[in-house]
Amino acid sequence: MAATNDWMQSALQHYREQRERIIEQLPPDLLFELRAAEVMIRKLEQDLGTSPQVVFSDPPYSSAAAQISASPLAGKTPVKPTEIRADEFFAMTISDAARAYLNRVGHAVSLEEMLEKLKAGGCKVGGANPKHTLYISLVRNTRDFVPTGNGFIGLRSFYPGLRVAAVKNADKQKKKVKHKGRGKSKTSKKLLAKKEPKPLKAPPEETLAHKTVYGMLGDGEFHSKDAILKAGEDAGVKAIAIHGILRAKDLEVKGDSYRLKAH
Repeated sequence: MAATNDWMQSALQHYREQRERIIEQLPPDLLFELRAAEVMIRKLEQDLGTSPQVVFSDPPYSSAAAQISASPLAGKTPVKPTEIRADEFFAMTISDAARAYLNRVGHAVSLEEMLEKLKAGGCKVGGANPKHTLYISLVRNTRDFVPTGNGFIGLRSFYPGLRVAAVKNADKQKKKVKHKGRGKSKTSKKLLAKKEPKPLKAPPEETLAHKTVYGMLGDGEFHSKDAILKAGEDAGVKAIAIHGILRAKDLEVKGDSYRLKAH
């Protein structure tokens, strides 16, 4: 029994020293190793009845053995910590700051969390309703950001399946066009060849007013005209342009409020 205790004491000292070395560096990629060492230390301290050394007050670094062993992150690179420095997003645009934060956490977050972290990092998010200002700023940038539903937003790069789905849909459309063309007779082809093709009309450009209104109404809820006009004002859109978008047929009107019609 004494020999077992001596071995456990030596092991405990080894893992304590390992923990101290990790603490001195503490880059994100060593976070999982630190947690594993903490598990062993806690287990040995419990078995020996030794008073635990409190090194961290932050629970994620001293989680219980059962939580770590059952964690899906075991053997994988852990999620990077999301503590924000007061100047981390200082002098950055809303889009740049949001992109930096999302790349750091690696998954979609709620607008409330995004707003809190950006402001904590020194990014200026103004307007009468900062949450709307943030949402409009991000949904306008469809190249980088994508709403994932329930008020969450992520980076398009998180979802490679979106690009795959778009390619598959394009292929289906091409196949349909080819299939329709096979049933035409030679006479009809000659008649079509004689007709001069009409110039195609360019699709209407999606204006900032359109993006503002549809971005705000994208949550499926009713929003008052005043709130929509205010969002347009914050985005630098004239009221007359907003009124024009509100006449669209795919908008549902209830009193003085609007929302997108359910499809």
